[in-house]
Amino acid sequence: MTDDRDGRPSRAKSSLEFTEGVIETAREPMVVLDGRLRVLAANRHFYRTFAVAPEDAAGRLIFELDGGRWNIPRLRTLLKEVLPRDRAFQNLEVDLAYEDGGRRLLINAGKIWREDDHSELILLAVEDLAGRSRPDESLPPAAPEPTREDAGGGTGEFLTMLAHEMRTPIAAIRNAVAVAALTGDGEDVRWCYDIIRRQALKLGILVEDLLDAGRIQRGKLTLRKEPVDAAAVIHRAVETVRPLVAAKNHEVLVTAGPADLHVHADPTRLEQILVNLLSNAVKYTPPDGHIHLDAGSDGGEVTIRVRDDGMGISPEMLSRIFDPFIQADHTLAHAEDGLGIGLAVAKSLAELHGGAIAAMSRGPGGGSEFVVRLPVSDDPKAEAAGLRPPPIPGGSATPLS
Repeated sequence: MTDDRDGRPSRAKSSLEFTEGVIETAREPMVVLDGRLRVLAANRHFYRTFAVAPEDAAGRLIFELDGGRWNIPRLRTLLKEVLPRDRAFQNLEVDLAYEDGGRRLLINAGKIWREDDHSELILLAVEDLAGRSRPDESLPPAAPEPTREDAGGGTGEFLTMLAHEMRTPIAAIRNAVAVAALTGDGEDVRWCYDIIRRQALKLGILVEDLLDAGRIQRGKLTLRKEPVDAAAVIHRAVETVRPLVAAKNHEVLVTAGPADLHVHADPTRLEQILVNLLSNAVKYTPPDGHIHLDAGSDGGEVTIRVRDDGMGISPEMLSRIFDPFIQADHTLAHAEDGLGIGLAVAKSLAELHGGAIAAMSRGPGGGSEFVVRLPVSDDPKAEAAGLRPPPIPGGSATPLS
């Protein structure tokens, strides 16, 4: 170890050792890069997952690791912008090809500040979405995932899906906490806060959908209906998913209907329907996409449409899109697969209100549209109940992202 003249360890070296100590406590692969994108430190989970020896990684460009598999144009572009432009990125999906198949990764990266020598470093946190790690004799073997035979038919598959779906946001939260432990910089703390808020929101939606799916199946879900201003509920739903929208730089356009657009509904459950549809649109629309939410009246019904220009739905899938756990067949395979519960819950809630929900799409790559229809309420008490949002100009498209 390099010493200062007074015999103490150099501050830069001790700072790096501290960084290594912190990331070693993380359960996901993490690596620290210098300004030239060379590896300064990584944890054992990184070395294990990508079969890289510490001595082979130290000082090398990240793009040279694992036989050059990290040399991905999109990753190169984003990493080169982290320090010069102070531009973190989150949930970048990349695929690494191996002889025995591929590995899909979810990568978060952000700047960390080393106080000792005033240098800027990059922290990469990696989630292996396939959950596969190569053998490492120095670590205990991972327990095999449950199968249908092991866990009793579909239960094993469901539990595997549930564990996968919950693992991703939990891993992101852990990584954000690790970044916060490395630096006290205000910008880094805000970055961590954004990640934790967004992933906690995803977990919250998932848990509520799981609970409600069980209640609906047992016939135990009770609606608390009242006169509700639909525009107010739409406003709250859009605000709820705003962190998810911002993370993918989507533009959300809301076209307001009549000022007296009232429904007789449970406002919490109606918001849940819209949050599920909006989060589904965010999930399956590539970054910088567009989501439109239109509300209006059609005869004796209030109609709310959620449209996107995302990946679309195949014709054979449209007939089953509202079935619980339909995404288990991976026809809509995606890094954020989900359990296929949200749309099923939304459909059940719409029907409990005496309404309906339908899905349309022009096929893969053609975007999707979900239409919710609910009975109109003629009761004017919704406005008096204090449920109206700040006014949105009727019939105008209002960007909310």
